[in-house]
Amino acid sequence: MKIKPLVLAISTVLCTPVGMADNTVTADAAGNYNTITASQEGGDGNSISITQSNDNNQSSTKQSGNTNAVSVSQSAEGYSYGNGSGVANISQVGDSNSVGVHQDNHNSYGSDHYISVAIIDQQGISNSTGVFQGYQLGTNWLTIAQTGYSNGAGINQFYGNGDSADISQWGNLNSASINQTALNSANSASISQDNTGGLWGYNTALITQDIGSGNTASITQYGSSNKASISQEGSNSRATINQQGNYNSASISQTASNAQAGILQVGDSNSVTIQQTDNTSPQITQSGSGNTITINDNIWNNQNIQIINQTGDNNTANVDQSAATNSYVNVNQGGSENNSATVSQSGDTNSATINQNTNSDSGHTDIANIIQSGYSNTITITQQ
Repeated sequence: MKIKPLVLAISTVLCTPVGMADNTVTADAAGNYNTITASQEGGDGNSISITQSNDNNQSSTKQSGNTNAVSVSQSAEGYSYGNGSGVANISQVGDSNSVGVHQDNHNSYGSDHYISVAIIDQQGISNSTGVFQGYQLGTNWLTIAQTGYSNGAGINQFYGNGDSADISQWGNLNSASINQTALNSANSASISQDNTGGLWGYNTALITQDIGSGNTASITQYGSSNKASISQEGSNSRATINQQGNYNSASISQTASNAQAGILQVGDSNSVTIQQTDNTSPQITQSGSGNTITINDNIWNNQNIQIINQTGDNNTANVDQSAATNSYVNVNQGGSENNSATVSQSGDTNSATINQNTNSDSGHTDIANIIQSGYSNTITITQQ
């Protein structure tokens, strides 16, 4: 496809080197298969604003300096375009910079093979990114990489099909959030945070997936004082959280059937909270000291399987299954003293097992408590 001469002229102007501060670039292009490239090297307080209307447009921006801003809008108009292959590529180096990206197909017309893409890289301190991708019959695809501290990234993907969002942050005092509302199913969201700044760093990660089915979400955190939370409303969803460090907190909420949850924590003073409904299978492993696990199941159906493994000191596990049938809980606590496990089940043909093995001859107190109401239930407790 031949690029329009007008687009080539705009690209030439925007690529002109900029060496002074407080410069502004504004570009507005209507049509298909347009390409805009903007570069601002050095100086502070610069801004780039790009607006592209209709189909198969691309933009690339690069800034270095502080308090700079980039705004990109790519959207389809009318009834014949789908913003297919709309691409925004943004790079910033410096502090207190900001990025805003808006990609959408206003009327949800077009082909289901169309895709909106945003690729963002920020390096520095106190940078921020906000992205909206929506009304795409095809797939919205986004990746954000931030290096530094006190950075923030927020993503909202709305009514796409098989959307993908990935945020990677290196540093401390960072925050990341992803919200996906599905048109169909199979959305994926991933957040990775690596605290390289020591014990005082505090990172937070939040993923929310509304409606749809077959969605996946994962959060990985390395460091200390971290918080991770995943909320899923669609059926057949999967959520995983991996935390390795100190003072971590992880929570997963799944409100539809056939959901799977997995949490791995290695470190100190960790806590886990899981809220699930029907036909769910959480698996939790904690290695460290002062760990706590709380699981609440509002089942109203059957066949929930919950497996908990704790290795460390002063571990606590609390599991509550309500209105359960053919459900199973297995709590394993070992290598610690003064462990506590409580399982509560209401319903029929349920099974609960608690294994506590401290491997210690010194004085210690392990507590195992199982409460069941209903018929044909089984209890197994082993302490040694």
